[in-house]
Amino acid sequence: MFNKNTSIALVLLLVLNVTFFSWFIYDSMHKPKTGFIFIEEVFSGFLLKKELQGKYEKVTNSKKKILDSLEMSLKLMVAELDQEKKPEREKLIRFNVMKEDFYKKKEAFAAENQALSKQYDSQIIQQMSQYVADYGKQNGYSFIYGNDGNGALMYAEDSKNISKEVLQYINSKYSGQWATN
Repeated sequence: MFNKNTSIALVLLLVLNVTFFSWFIYDSMHKPKTGFIFIEEVFSGFLLKKELQGKYEKVTNSKKKILDSLEMSLKLMVAELDQEKKPEREKLIRFNVMKEDFYKKKEAFAAENQALSKQYDSQIIQQMSQYVADYGKQNGYSFIYGNDGNGALMYAEDSKNISKEVLQYINSKYSGQWATN
């Protein structure tokens, strides 16, 4: 029915098809799963960030109240000194001490606020990075790229954006709602 050349051609075609199909299966099984996140979106939506932002605002507001009180005292003393034709030397010395104290506190509070902000940001980034790594491992990702606009990721298909899934995961894990494996 088939001649020898046709049989060889069919066998060769069958071998090529099996080889191609095997390569396709192998390639699809070994292709790394990748995704990316918008770092700012995940960072801003992270519950730990919101929690620490509240703590930060409490600290800075209490320091602001102290500075406002000192500033009000200084203004009252200025008004008092302005009314006197020849202010007492002790009042002037006290005023200068208060003014110096105000500026020292203002400078110290600004430095403390900046240090606290850096500490909180570092804590948030460290925890977020750990949770993103956990998410990647649990969901079979070989790579999760971060898009933060610094040029590390210039383009990615929207279908590869896993920011929302990662944010949901890290917030549920942070809240203790995610069962660890």
